[in-house]
Amino acid sequence: MFHRTPPHVRELAQHLSIAPSVLSKRFRARYGELPSTYMKRRQLGVAIQLLQTTTLGIAAIAQRSGFGTRATFFRTFRRLLHRAPSSFRVEIDVTSHRHQERSRLRRPSN
Repeated sequence: MFHRTPPHVRELAQHLSIAPSVLSKRFRARYGELPSTYMKRRQLGVAIQLLQTTTLGIAAIAQRSGFGTRATFFRTFRRLLHRAPSSFRVEIDVTSHRHQERSRLRRPSN
C-alpha cells in the first residue's frame, strides 16, 4: 500500500538523473504506457483491494491508496471506472452475496 502520494515523474526523473521527458519516453517504450498512468492504475488497484476486503471508509481508502483526499480519489475512480467507489463496493457485496447463495444451494443435503 502507498500510505502516501506516489512520486511524480519529475521526482523519479530527478532521482535517476534524467529529464522527465526521457523517463516518460523510455517507460512508454518499455511498458506501453506513461509512468503517471501506471501509477494511477497501481493506486486504483490498491483502492479496489481495500474496497473488496475491508470496511474502511472512502476517506481512509483514499489516504491508504495514496490519493490524499477523498475528493481526488472519488474523481479519479469515477473518471476511470465510470462509477463511484461506494457503488463499486455495493456491486461487490451483491455479487458476493449471490455467489454465497449459489454455493449454499449447490451443497448436497444430508
